[in-house]
Order: sequence, then structure tokens, then C-alpha cells
Amino acid sequence: MTTISTIEELIELLHTNPQWAEQLRRALLSEDLRNLPAEFRAHAKRLEDILESHQLLLDGNQRLLDSNQELLKELVTASVNTAFRMDRMEQDRSILKNLTTRIQSVKYAPGLAADLDLTFKRCLTPEELAEIADLAGLTGAQRRSFIQADLVVAAIRAGSDQDRTRYIAAEVSYTGAPRDTARALRNAAIVTRVTGDPCEAALVSVRNDDEADEQIRDGLLHWYPLEERDLDNPDLGGN
Repeated sequence: MTTISTIEELIELLHTNPQWAEQLRRALLSEDLRNLPAEFRAHAKRLEDILESHQLLLDGNQRLLDSNQELLKELVTASVNTAFRMDRMEQDRSILKNLTTRIQSVKYAPGLAADLDLTFKRCLTPEELAEIADLAGLTGAQRRSFIQADLVVAAIRAGSDQDRTRYIAAEVSYTGAPRDTARALRNAAIVTRVTGDPCEAALVSVRNDDEADEQIRDGLLHWYPLEERDLDNPDLGGN
């Protein structure tokens, strides 16, 4: 029978006899403690599986977030492009309206004269306007602008002083704006200065912005209002 005197001898004996070490472990540890390493490994495996599942979920959420951000960028770009196209379309529509209104400007002349208690005689031609521009000493852009006036009407006042011609310098626009009133007032002043005859400034439009309306209310020029249907009426000639 082996006699063990020191702990070192016991350790050496257990190293050389592993089955004794296992028997000693079983004797010293409860079943719960013996099963603890295996349970710990199982728990660690479950935790590892959970973390892996969470990582997969996070990866999926990140991909979804990236996809949503890309979609949002595309939507913002599309929205900006749509707004830009709508602005361009509105500008083109406005230009077309003004062009249509100006093309028909001669048709408004008799009604405009009547609105000012005058009898319409004729519209001045570009050649006549060029002659007035030369007599006024206009040059460059100012001369071109005057010659391109939308409407300059020659008229008389019925019943008195019929031999004296009176003029109306009008700008025609779908929506009257300060640039239109400024041109009408300038042109009227030029005509009066050159001819010596009175010339009324007028604005022919469907509607006006606030500043143009204020100038009309202050009596700086006359407003001859149009309606939408007037633009399609080829026989327009009165009020």
C-alpha cells in the first residue's frame, strides 16, 4: 500500500494515475459543480448564437437604412427636378401669355381710345415710331425699346378740338408689372415732347401686380382691363 506523506507526493501520484484524479474530483465536487463547465460552454454557445443573430439583424437594418437614405436622396433630387421643370413651364406659360396678348394688341386700340373718351384714328407704325425716336435723339437700347412699343394710338376727342391729335402710349401684358408701367410712362413723355400733343400712358392687361395697381390708383396711367376670353375674341374692339 502506497503511503503519501506530503501534498507534493499526492500531486505526483495523481499525475501518474489520471483515474485516481478523476475519482478524487468526483469525491470532492458535487454533481452540479462537475456539470458546471459543460453548462457554461452551452450557455456561452447560446450567447454566441444570440450575438450572431443580433449582428445579422443589425447588418440587415444598416443595409435597409443605407437603402432608405439612397432612396431619400433620389426622391429629393426628383422633387427638385420636378419643381425646376414646373417653374420653367410656368415661365414658358407666362411668356406665351404675354406674347399672345401683345400679338393681339392692335385689336385693343379702339376700345382703349373709347375708354379714354377718344375716337380711334390709327396705330402708329414702327416707321413712325422710329421717326419720333430720331427727333427725340434716342439711341441704342432706348431707341430700340421705344420703336418696339406695344401700342401707340393716334386719336381725337369727339365734339371739340377735333383737329388736334391725341396719343395713347400703352404697354400690353397678361400681368401688368412695373417694367410695363415704366415703359408706358416713358413712351408717353417722348411722344408729347416730340409732337407737342398730349399723350396718355396706359396699361392693357388681364391683371396687375401690387406696384402697378398702386401706380394706376395714383393716376399715373390708365388701365384698360382685359378678360381671359378677350384673348380669343378676334372681333374685340369695344369696352
